[in-house]
Amino acid sequence: MEDFRDYISITTMLTASDLFEFPKSLPFAGVFKPELAPWEWIPLISKALDDLDSSHFHYAWEIPDGCSVEGEVYIHPSVKLPAFCSITGPVYIAEGCQIRPGAYIRGNVIAGKNCVLGNSCEFKNCLLLDGVQVPHFSYVG
Repeated sequence: MEDFRDYISITTMLTASDLFEFPKSLPFAGVFKPELAPWEWIPLISKALDDLDSSHFHYAWEIPDGCSVEGEVYIHPSVKLPAFCSITGPVYIAEGCQIRPGAYIRGNVIAGKNCVLGNSCEFKNCLLLDGVQVPHFSYVG
């Protein structure tokens, strides 16, 4: 029984800053506080996107045939859209990300710098910090 109490004590003291540092490349540091437990960040994703100035939501190029983009979506100009994908906002996709064919991105998604949103993957209500790679056939939510 003592081991269980130690486990509870550790998990109640764990903070996001114990595991990782919030990337400076994302404009949401004011929402995702380092002193919170990492699982407390999940419900804050929609708040972070709601608080973002709507002038951030844009994509500056023609959408390829077979690619659907709807709602409040920010995609950095360095990101190339594949021929087939679906993106429904609110979504924030940072610089250098790869969106691969068949990606299904469906709201409350933040992807940091240089992430891979892979082939036939579905993303919903998730926060991907810089460099996260989900290359293929996965659900992240």
